[in-house]
Amino acid sequence: MDYIPIGKIVRNKRTGEIGFTVPDNYGCCLDDEALVNYEGDYFADGTKFKDLEIIEVEMPKADPEKCGMGKLEKCCIFLVVDANGFRCERFTSNRQSLTLRKDKMTAQRHPKEMYPKCQIF
Repeated sequence: MDYIPIGKIVRNKRTGEIGFTVPDNYGCCLDDEALVNYEGDYFADGTKFKDLEIIEVEMPKADPEKCGMGKLEKCCIFLVVDANGFRCERFTSNRQSLTLRKDKMTAQRHPKEMYPKCQIF
């Protein structure tokens, strides 16, 4: 495999870890790597494409109650709403913007758990 799109759930074939690919906005990865945020970690690591396999899992569905809407600092930072309704932005290109703006937000929960374990309510 020579490329993995952003927002894909992957398993590291060497370690067995599960994670998801995130944008490499700062160009940290080599040409043969994807930036992967592994479960249980806030930060992402460059991982060789050859060491990754895309796995099919249910993509997150934003649930205002389960994601903590109205629970102030316990609300997930990736829960967003617009004219089309609620969305989870954890695996999108908006992920980094939300993470970097966390200190200015009421929502403060930055889950390390993969979906659906990240929905704690």
